[in-house]
Amino acid sequence: MSALEGHKVVAAVAGWEFSVTLTEDGKVFSFGAGEAAQLGHGLGPQSPAQSLEGFLGFNLTIPARVSALEGSHVAEIATGSTHCVARMSDGGLCTFGAGKCGELGYL
Repeated sequence: MSALEGHKVVAAVAGWEFSVTLTEDGKVFSFGAGEAAQLGHGLGPQSPAQSLEGFLGFNLTIPARVSALEGSHVAEIATGSTHCVARMSDGGLCTFGAGKCGELGYL
């Protein structure tokens, strides 16, 4: 878990075959199955996930920082089976993953 080395993990949550961690300084790392974009790294050949160490297909075999949340201080994380919610310390909200039934807050 070298990506988490030097970070104090204060929360860890899991969905269906994926995990998300939150560090003391508000950074989010994810790993596991990602075919519904629930890892927060995007999908497809142009996604940032393509350049991540440990990326295999849609899956990450080692934790990687969710770059879309860089510059934000995340206060809380939660997951469903194939989605993730991050609440920022300023009250903002970020969702990613499968949302066909409105679980991301929009249809």
